[in-house]
Amino acid sequence: TVTIKAGERMANVRIRGIYDNIEITDSLGMVLQLVSKEESKWELYGTETKVILQKVCPFDIHLFEGYALIVTSTYFSSYMQGVSQRLIRTVVDPDSENTIIMKDYFYKGYDLKVKFTTDDLLNPLIEMEDQPFDTIYGDWEVWAYQSGYYISYYSSCERFMLQYMTLHVPGMPAGKDEVGTYINVVKWVSDDEAQILIEEGVNNSIKQ
Repeated sequence: TVTIKAGERMANVRIRGIYDNIEITDSLGMVLQLVSKEESKWELYGTETKVILQKVCPFDIHLFEGYALIVTSTYFSSYMQGVSQRLIRTVVDPDSENTIIMKDYFYKGYDLKVKFTTDDLLNPLIEMEDQPFDTIYGDWEVWAYQSGYYISYYSSCERFMLQYMTLHVPGMPAGKDEVGTYINVVKWVSDDEAQILIEEGVNNSIKQ
């Protein structure tokens, strides 16, 4: 219990989580109950507050370097029939901080740059500037940017990212310039895991 002193309206509650005992996907919660006389309660705020402990892993750009598996993408179902997963390579961009280059993202020769924000590790968002990205529509006429309607984020603990990507054709009339918005889930894997995927013939893998 923590006592709010007479004449004051707040007190500090110190909670210490045991880092090694919290699993990556755990979300541990507790409820703090304010005990006071009825005339001291403020209906606006109520008498309960929830506290959530969540594991946060240190950011390291090299966690997102190497082999990555596009676990799922709604683009596959729209334009790449028969493809359910795709193994790609990612490298650290030497010219931009906390940025990777995702090689041959959907098609060979077409790369994408993605940046990881690190100013708030409890809110690990990704960013992607509008950039040329060709598809089946023709040479570099289609561009890709990160959709502003949905949240795109990453996890250092789980080494994955979820991104909403919008494809569009610059110069087209308003309302007709968008190809569509697609959900992509990318999971980084070890070299050994990648080798197994290659041997199993993962759809459109890096081997091909």
